[in-house]
Amino acid sequence: MSAGIYSTQNNFQNLDFVDLTRCKFYNSGEESFFFESSHDLKIAILEPDYQNLDNLDQTLDKFSQCDLVIVHSMELTEVIYDAIIKFDKSNFKFFINGVINRPLLNAKIIGAFPWLYSTAYIYQELLQDHLRKKLNPFCKKTYQFEVMYGLKKYHRTFVKSFLQDTADQKFYQTPYFLTNDENINSSFNFDRLDLWENEIIVSTAKDYAPSSGHLTCKYFDIDMVLSQVLPFKIYSKTLYSLICETTFDNRFSFFTEKTAKPIIAQRLFIAISGQYFLRNLKTIGFKTFDSIINEDYDDIENNEERWTAALKQAVWLTTQNTDDIIKKLIPIALHNFEVIKKLESNLLPRSLQEVLLLNGYIDERRH
Repeated sequence: MSAGIYSTQNNFQNLDFVDLTRCKFYNSGEESFFFESSHDLKIAILEPDYQNLDNLDQTLDKFSQCDLVIVHSMELTEVIYDAIIKFDKSNFKFFINGVINRPLLNAKIIGAFPWLYSTAYIYQELLQDHLRKKLNPFCKKTYQFEVMYGLKKYHRTFVKSFLQDTADQKFYQTPYFLTNDENINSSFNFDRLDLWENEIIVSTAKDYAPSSGHLTCKYFDIDMVLSQVLPFKIYSKTLYSLICETTFDNRFSFFTEKTAKPIIAQRLFIAISGQYFLRNLKTIGFKTFDSIINEDYDDIENNEERWTAALKQAVWLTTQNTDDIIKKLIPIALHNFEVIKKLESNLLPRSLQEVLLLNGYIDERRH
């Protein structure tokens, strides 16, 4: 008996549970050897090429005859969602960074949240003292909400338009992140120096996350994605966060560092995203702020109606007694901080171990 394991991740470190006398690993580039092999059990571990998702269906179809196909995706896009629905087959297991809003009939979905736990890990393990020194989440600030728009997208321009007549002392808004010279300073009250923490050294290379193309930096000599750096300067001036997430597709929720950062910073947040975003956060163990504001907006199907309802709650919150709101949000924020600390990062290796154990490729007495 032997098992063949093919992986596009080329990452077989820390798999000390694998008996290499009975299991053979194949790296990307060794597809033909894997397909031509005569192993009793064939497992494919695939990560999408995020810069070339048009080939995702073709890749999954090529490996669909394997005994088990594990798809591990740190992103969740419309294309990836469509592939999950198309390959709803009993030999497929999807580790996705989010929650989809319809059940699958045959494939198995496992929530793996690398943007949440990797952002948390940096601050809770590597920069714990810096986090403790910089944070002061439960006191009055100059502004109520921070709105970090990121790239210019429809839901973000909707928010900016809604807030255009709102007093500056309520919402502190950053400009869109643009890759050209287009109106980089377009904001009401934004000081560009606030966007960059003093310790950031920006890199033009994308060698930290090449497949997803995220801009990287060094922060306290740690290689990390630039967007994962907590904006302490902005947080020091604002009390709450208005999250404009990466996607707003009503079929799924994709949780990124945009959600992780206010949770790590122990802040109340309102989400501008897809339908059931808050409900899906709760399935992971987080609490939202429905004891403070009306979060019925999460159930509204129409995008503009949902966002309008959410923004009205944000405006309403700015009219309330700040001390009373802070007292109510503290236990929720502390709970969420504990939850994000405990998110698991080794789900895929553990799943592989379970499959090998179940099929007799690991000596159960040793594990």
